[in-house]
Amino acid sequence: MAAPAYIERHYAALPREGGFASRCAMALGGVDWTGKHVLDVGCRRGKGAYKLSERVGADGLVVGVDWSPMFVEAAREGVAAALARSGLTASNLEFRQGYPEDLAAAGIADGSQDVVYLNNGFAHFADPAQALRECFRALAPGGLLVLEVVTTTADELVAVICQLTAAGFPDPAVMASEPLLVAEESVAGLASSAPSQLGAATSAAVPASAVLHARKPQCA
Repeated sequence: MAAPAYIERHYAALPREGGFASRCAMALGGVDWTGKHVLDVGCRRGKGAYKLSERVGADGLVVGVDWSPMFVEAAREGVAAALARSGLTASNLEFRQGYPEDLAAAGIADGSQDVVYLNNGFAHFADPAQALRECFRALAPGGLLVLEVVTTTADELVAVICQLTAAGFPDPAVMASEPLLVAEESVAGLASSAPSQLGAATSAAVPASAVLHARKPQCA
């Protein structure tokens, strides 16, 4: 079944190179990746998936999904070299073409993933709210969403937190990096909007790039 026309038009119009306002540094700390099934949404040419492959090891599996058939093919072509670097003797990598808003069409089953990873492409999705609902569906109960996102204002960070909670993630945790200094009143507004989630981010700075961890409830 084809994706809705507005989604196909949106991704067709995105730049093939560049256009992602981030270093995509991949903050992978604070997660036990070993043996996990990990879904990398918006994997591009697979560089991040290759790093995740090393983290999950021989007993894990990394599936990369991207909307560009060209990038998916490039990611597949790099698997052999990635495995040689990691020392793994068998592949723990798969790459599939698909849209973040319709991961089911890429063969991602309900509750099949231990971790879903989004590396700074979130702002470029055609329908971020639908994409988060798909991530929630794909996660096993208790599974973890790792979201790296560019935020330039306090309101943008709060908006992402609200989207996560609306998608079913009850208590997203914010881990800030690359702080951007802002007015004190903006920080106060941020703290009052989402006090429990922000923790250390409620200082004299709001992150220009944030890492958020959001867990699917065990009973979901």
